[in-house]
This record gives sequence, structure tokens and C-alpha cells, in this order.
Amino acid sequence: MTEGHSREEISVDSSVLRHFVRKFFRFEHLDRMSTYSGGIRESSHHWCLFLLSQYSVEPIPSIWQLFNTTTVNIDVSDVNDNAPVFAQGNYSVIIQENKPVGFSVLQLVVTDKDSSHNGPPFFFTIESGNDEGAFEVTQQGVLLTAAAIERKVKDRHSLRVKIFITAVGEEYAGGVIGKVHATDQDVYDTLTYSLDPQMDSLFSVSSAGGKLIAHKKLDVGQYLLNVSVTDGRFTTAADITVHVRPVTQEMLNHTIAIRFANLTPEEFVGDYWRNVQRALRNVLGVRRGDLQIVSLQPSEPQPHLDVLLFIEKPGGAQASTRQLLHKINASVADIEDLIGVRILDVFQRLCAGLDCPRRFCDEKVSVDENVMSTHSTARLSFVTPRHRRTAVCLCKGSSSVTFTGNSFVKYRLKEIESKLEMKLTMRLRTYSSHAVVMYARGTDYSILEIHNGRLQYKFDCGSGPGIVSVQSIQVNDGLWHAVSLEVNGNYARLVLDQVHTASGTAPGTLKTLNLDNHVFFGGHIRQQGTRHGRSPQVGNGFRGCMDSIYLNGQELPLNHKPRSYAHIEDWVDVSPGCVLTATEDCSSNPCQNGGVCNPSPAGGRLRDTVSF
Repeated sequence: MTEGHSREEISVDSSVLRHFVRKFFRFEHLDRMSTYSGGIRESSHHWCLFLLSQYSVEPIPSIWQLFNTTTVNIDVSDVNDNAPVFAQGNYSVIIQENKPVGFSVLQLVVTDKDSSHNGPPFFFTIESGNDEGAFEVTQQGVLLTAAAIERKVKDRHSLRVKIFITAVGEEYAGGVIGKVHATDQDVYDTLTYSLDPQMDSLFSVSSAGGKLIAHKKLDVGQYLLNVSVTDGRFTTAADITVHVRPVTQEMLNHTIAIRFANLTPEEFVGDYWRNVQRALRNVLGVRRGDLQIVSLQPSEPQPHLDVLLFIEKPGGAQASTRQLLHKINASVADIEDLIGVRILDVFQRLCAGLDCPRRFCDEKVSVDENVMSTHSTARLSFVTPRHRRTAVCLCKGSSSVTFTGNSFVKYRLKEIESKLEMKLTMRLRTYSSHAVVMYARGTDYSILEIHNGRLQYKFDCGSGPGIVSVQSIQVNDGLWHAVSLEVNGNYARLVLDQVHTASGTAPGTLKTLNLDNHVFFGGHIRQQGTRHGRSPQVGNGFRGCMDSIYLNGQELPLNHKPRSYAHIEDWVDVSPGCVLTATEDCSSNPCQNGGVCNPSPAGGRLRDTVSF
């Protein structure tokens, strides 16, 4: 509205709006209209408002002299702001105890005020009251018996059902998503599988093996399939529900990784996932549906399993990752007792393992949707992308160096003041399962090494060897690890990442390490080079990175600048900076469908272990 009068003289008469309309709309200013509350679309998705504008001239406000009218057409688009509602708040059903497993107890009816694309499909799950596993609910909302119902065991069952709506988001490109398992007591029968024709444009099933394949890109959501299997005479049908869930970078930034010992993805899915859900629900106070598997993949090296989880709070909020990590790590022993599998590590951020200022540490969890793996069992199947966790210290003071497996650094130390005590601290990063990290000898010897992927220290004061080994965690996972070694007489203590500790003594009463003034890092020298310039042969060479090497409180130089207490006497095939990847053949051409590329010490591919 424009006019030569001041704004104080103009008043909009909203009394023309009916009482019903005024429940939803109001005038905040003379030229702005807003809504009072939500629920507008649920009352009407289209509004046509007739507005009257009038003004009066002071000092006689009761005399209206001029006016104008306009029509406002409002189309209200829908958002997902209404919870699903059961047709009944409480259901009561009586069933006989001799009903078979799979008996249909009740059909649940659910409505949603939102539009069709923000409402169904709905996801049903039993939230509580089903601890004995007597019931299950299908994704069509049918409550079924899942076990024999015995009145003498429990004569009254009270169940609560929660509904999750699958959000619309990205797509799954398609591929093998699982396998239908069927058995026949007649070993000579040939089983043939077929899919309901209504879904054959998106999916197919191999007639001979029951392999289920998604042909086209699938939107995030839920798909209901019906697969039949026949031996030529009898036919049995099975309902299959396919859930496609999105993975966003925001979710990846809040994931938690758990490493399980000696476990394959199929064993985890078929035998342990349900117990893991139950254990984490008890420890974290979340619901089963709040736990989402983002990625499953064998760890490097084998035979362990890395499970990448995203944990959601009720209502869709992200749970505090720091609190979740603390709760899980504090309850590892209880979780292991419940699931029957040893947990090697629980971690979220790699920077926590770096000796690097937090603001200079860049870390990222990423997934490769082009490398998908299918892990299928008779009851459950997961299709997950390969994930990768990286952390790089961007601090300008970083002085790491890279060893190739045929490299070493030889230091010459000044006269050692005390042969009774030694302290070594450093950081290392490697994929090597067997390698020498530090080597020194004279009459006695002192060796820090990696054996079967674990860090150990071997030393001899003259009365026999002593071995101290950290068994609780592997060090050859490609991540940075902080190492601390303290030797006092014939007693040694080894600490990894300030958490994992081992200690022990060498036999006998002798407590002095008689070593010469040379110490090697990256391997020990089997044979010195000849006069013709051949490089010395490195035994049990270390392939990886080292940084921040301190011996007895003094930093050993990782460049050729001499120090008063130590200088580099020899330096072979060592390069500045940290450049470490898995074997090139493995990183550039990873195995498909859960197979694991096993790198050889010199590079290359030993074999592909196919899990599907």
C-alpha cells in the first residue's frame, strides 16, 4: 500500500477475516501477514483470503474515507510434521496357547495427516515388552507369534509398537543385495526361486540359487518383496523387506568404529548383531532402531572386523559421540560377556592418537559407494560401502620420515651416562606385521619390534632374554600410535597410546645393558655394503613412518643436522614426511563383495579372500 499519509494514519481492518481464518493468520505489521501456528495444511491445503485496507484522517478515526480490497491465494506445501497415529491407542487380543509360530494375531492400522510422500511407508518395530521374543511385527503392520505361546510361562503379554518413517534422500545404485535361503528334506529335489511380478522392474531373483538383485537405482525407503520357492510340487512363499537408508557426511562425522577380534562379517550379521544391539541398548540407553550399521569390513590386517556405527537419539538427534565412547569403553568387559566376542578397540577420532595440536589435525571418515559389499545370512543381509578413516597432522613442526622396508637410520650416541636406565618415546605408523623398530647391541642387546602385528620389547642383560609384549591392541593398522619404553635394570615397561601397558623382567640378577654407542631405527643390518657401493642388507625392515623420537629426554634428529648428544652416521632410503598407504595393488584395486586384499611385505597381492 502506498499513499501520501504517514504510516500512523493507515490501519488495516482485519475484522473482515472470519474467526476460523484468524486462528491461523495474523498481521504482524501494516504490510506483513504471518501464521499463528502449524497445522494449516491439515485444515486446508489451499486458502483464498479477501483483505480490505482502509485509512482514516485524524482527528476523526471513526470516519472511513478511502479503502481498497485484494485477494490473496495461498497454496500450502506439506512437510513431515505429523507423527503417525494408530487407529486405537490400546489393542486387546486373546489367543490360544496352541497357535503355531507365525500365527497372525492382529492387523495394526496407522494413519498420518501428512501427504503421501511424507507419510508411508511406515517402519514397525516392537519397542518393549517382548523380552522373550514371543512376538514379531511385519512391515505391513501384522503382529505375529514368533515362538510357541505357553500360558504357564506367561499368560499376559503387553507390547508397545513404535513406527519409524524412512526419510527420502539419496539412492542406491543397485547390485546383489542378498540371497534367499531354502531347504528341502528331499535331497534330490531341485529348488526354483521366483519373484512376485509386481516388483520385477526393480528386482530379480536367480531361479537356481536364490540370489536377490536390485537392477535400478533405489530411492531411500522401504520395499516389500515376495519370493516363492518350489520343488515342482510344493511351493512356499517368503516376505522380504528391503530398507534403503541414506548415509550423509554429517552422519560419518559422528560414527563410532568397533573392532571385533577374529570375526567375519557373515558371522557378525548372523550370530552376533542381535546381541550387540541388546548390549549397546543396555549400555547407552538407546533403542534398537537407533543403531545403524554404516559399514562392515575386515580390518587390516585380518582376521578382525571393523564395524562402523551411527547412533541416533530418540527424535532423530545425534547422540553425543564423546559420551557414547566413554560409556562403551567403560563397559567393554560387560559387552564382551554378553556377546561372547572380544573387543579390540572402540574409537571415533584418529586425532586422539596423534601427538598433534587438535586445531592442526585434519581427520575424515569417507565411504566409497563404488565398492559395495554384501554380507548375507539366512535371516538378515547388509549391503554396505567400504569406509576409510584418515588423519593427517598439518602442524608445521611435524618431522616425520618414511621407511620403505629396506631403510634404516643409524645414530652414533655420545657416551651413555647410565647403563641401568633408558627411556624411549616416539610415534609410529605402519602396516607391517613383523618389523624391527629400534635395534641396539653390544655384549647385550635391546630390540623394539613388531611381532604378529603387536609391539614387543626384547632385551638381555647377560642372564637370558626378557620379552615384554602389548597384546591388547595391534599396532599395524595404518594409524599413528604413541610408544613409550622405560627400562630400569632388568625391568622394562612398554606403553602404547598411553592406555595399553605391558611390563616384565629379564631373568637373573644382572641389571646392566652393555650396548655400544650405535642405535638403529627401521631395521638391523645383516651385511654391510661392499666397497663397490652396494647398499647394506636390512633385516626385518620396517615399512611405515616414525616421528618425534626421544631417547633419554633428548630428541634424535630426523635430518642430518648434528646434535651434541647424537648424530646420524648412516641414512639409507629414508624420505621426509609420511607417505603410507596399503599395498598399491590393494588400494588402487580393492577386492569386491567383502574380499580382503592381503599385501605381501614387498608389495603386491597375495590372494583375495571372498566373503560372499
